[in-house]
Amino acid sequence: MILRFGKYKGQDTGNVPDSYLMALADDFNRDKIGVMPDQRFKFKVPIEVRMAAREELRRRGYKKQGSRWI
Repeated sequence: MILRFGKYKGQDTGNVPDSYLMALADDFNRDKIGVMPDQRFKFKVPIEVRMAAREELRRRGYKKQGSRWI
């Protein structure tokens, strides 16, 4: 999937660093407890982008454990 926004706009998810994919997959911690409101993004990551990021992370060997990707 080609990203249509953000730092890696125009890049395929296969070329995006792991840390950015993790942020996309978790919607930039939008609703995570403990993340200060001023550190949250003001927009919601589209579901198809979150799903593509999660699939790419799994392809790279990561798995979700609790609230972390390991």
